[in-house]
Amino acid sequence: MRIGINGLLLSNEAGYRQSGIDRYVRGLLSALPAAMPNDELVVFANPTAIDAQSQFTIHATPAFTGNKALRVGWEQIGLPRAIRAEKVDLFHGTAFALPARLPVPGIVTIHDLAFLRWPEQVPKGRALHLTRAVRSATGNGTRVIAVSEATKQDVIELLNVDADRIDVTPLGVDARFRRSSAEAIADFRKANELTRPFVLAVGNREPRKNLAALVRAFAKIKDSVPHELIHAGGAGWKPDELDRAVAESRLGDRLRFVDFVPHSELPAWYSAADCFVMPSHYEGFGLPLLEALACGAPSIASNRSSLPEVAGDAAYLCNPDADSIAAALAVVLHDGELRQRLHESGPVRAAEFTWNRTAALTAASYRKAVEDA
Repeated sequence: MRIGINGLLLSNEAGYRQSGIDRYVRGLLSALPAAMPNDELVVFANPTAIDAQSQFTIHATPAFTGNKALRVGWEQIGLPRAIRAEKVDLFHGTAFALPARLPVPGIVTIHDLAFLRWPEQVPKGRALHLTRAVRSATGNGTRVIAVSEATKQDVIELLNVDADRIDVTPLGVDARFRRSSAEAIADFRKANELTRPFVLAVGNREPRKNLAALVRAFAKIKDSVPHELIHAGGAGWKPDELDRAVAESRLGDRLRFVDFVPHSELPAWYSAADCFVMPSHYEGFGLPLLEALACGAPSIASNRSSLPEVAGDAAYLCNPDADSIAAALAVVLHDGELRQRLHESGPVRAAEFTWNRTAALTAASYRKAVEDA
C-alpha cells in the first residue's frame, strides 16, 4: 500500500508553529516506517522542514509558513494533482482537512473541536475556516482519527459522525521528555535566574487554556508559599480576561511570562518545576500534561474534556474555577508525600503513551479505510 501524508504544517521556524500539530506529525512519522515496513509512505511537505534522511518519499511542496490562504488554496487545488502524480492508495489529512476533490480514500485527524465547542473564544476567521474544513473532511473522508475519547465524543455530537467510523489514537511523548539530573536542574535554574521555587504552566495564551483562573488562584495562595508562577508559551488571542486577572492580582515579580520555549528546553522547565498546572476548560488531548508527567513534575489538571484520560491517577484533578485550582495548589505544594507520589507515578503513566503505539493504531486505521472504501 502507498500512503500519502499531509506534512504542510511542518515548520522549521521556532515559534508556536512548532507546537501541537507539528509535533504530532513529526512523532507519527518517526514511528510509522517501523509500523508499516511493507508499505510506502509519501509525505507532502516543504523539504527544508523535514529530515531528508527519513524512511519515506518526500513530495516537495511550496513553503507556506505564515501564509494560510496560500496553503489552504494549494491543499484544495495543487494537492489533489500531487496525490494523483504520486499514485497513492490512501491519503491522510493530519490536521482537520482533506481536499474536497480527493481522488483516493481519505482519513482525517481531528485534534480538538474547540472552534465548535467554544466558538466565542476562537477568532471568527479561524473558527469559520476550521468549521468548513472539518465538516467537509468528515463528510468526504472514509475514516476519522480522534486523538482522545473526549474528542471522539465531540466528533459524534458536533459533527454527527457515526462512532464506527472513528478511531481513537492517543498521542505519544518524545524520549527527550525525561527527568533531568539534579546537577542539570541546578545549572538550568542558575542560567534562567530561577531563584524561587515555581509553579509552571505551558501552552499558548488563549481563553480555553483558562490562565486567568490560574493567575487568580495563585494570587489566593501566594502568601502561604514562596513560589512564583511561570507561564511558558506564545501569545494567543483574546487576551482581555488574562490581562484583567494579571492587573487585579498584583503579583509583581511573582508572575513571569516566558515566550515560546524550544522543545529541547522544555524537559528542563518541567523537571525544575515544583508543580505543573494545566487548568484548561477544554483540550483535545493535552500534550504538555503528558510531557510534564514524563519528566516527573507533580501535576495538577482540570477534570474536563481529555485531561483525565491523559492523567489517569498520576495527576491531581480539580474543577477549572479559581477557588478549586487554588485549593489544589495549596494541597500539592504543602503535602510533600503527595508531591512525591505524583512525581513517581507521572513517568509510569507517561510510559503508556508512545509514538510507536500511535503509529500502530494509525496503521490499523489506514487498513480499515482502504477496506471501507
